[in-house]
Amino acid sequence: TPAQPADALDTPTLLLAHGAGAPMDSDFMNRMAAD
Repeated sequence: TPAQPADALDTPTLLLAHGAGAPMDSDFMNRMAAD
Protein backbone atom coordinates (compact mmCIF):
# COMPACT_ATOMS: atom_id res chain seq x y z
CA THR A 1 0.00 0.00 0.00
CA PRO A 2 1.49 3.37 -0.99
CA ALA A 3 1.97 5.95 1.73
CA GLN A 4 -0.64 8.70 1.82
CA PRO A 5 -0.43 12.18 3.30
CA ALA A 6 -1.95 12.48 6.78
CA ASP A 7 -4.74 14.70 5.44
CA ALA A 8 -5.63 12.39 2.52
CA LEU A 9 -8.75 11.17 4.29
CA ASP A 10 -9.90 14.72 5.09
CA THR A 11 -10.52 15.61 1.45
CA PRO A 12 -13.31 13.82 -0.43
CA THR A 13 -12.48 12.42 -3.85
CA LEU A 14 -14.92 12.21 -6.77
CA LEU A 15 -14.06 9.46 -9.21
CA LEU A 16 -15.69 9.78 -12.64
CA ALA A 17 -15.78 6.75 -14.91
CA HIS A 18 -17.43 6.03 -18.20
CA GLY A 19 -18.89 2.75 -19.27
CA ALA A 20 -21.79 0.95 -20.89
CA GLY A 21 -20.62 2.17 -24.28
CA ALA A 22 -20.65 5.85 -23.34
CA PRO A 23 -17.61 7.79 -24.54
CA MET A 24 -15.42 9.58 -22.01
CA ASP A 25 -16.35 12.91 -23.64
CA SER A 26 -20.11 12.38 -23.44
CA ASP A 27 -22.33 15.34 -22.54
CA PHE A 28 -22.89 13.88 -19.07
CA MET A 29 -19.18 13.44 -18.34
CA ASN A 30 -18.40 16.92 -19.65
CA ARG A 31 -21.09 18.46 -17.42
CA MET A 32 -19.87 16.53 -14.37
CA ALA A 33 -16.25 17.55 -14.95
CA ALA A 34 -16.98 21.22 -15.71
CA ASP A 35 -15.89 23.90 -13.27
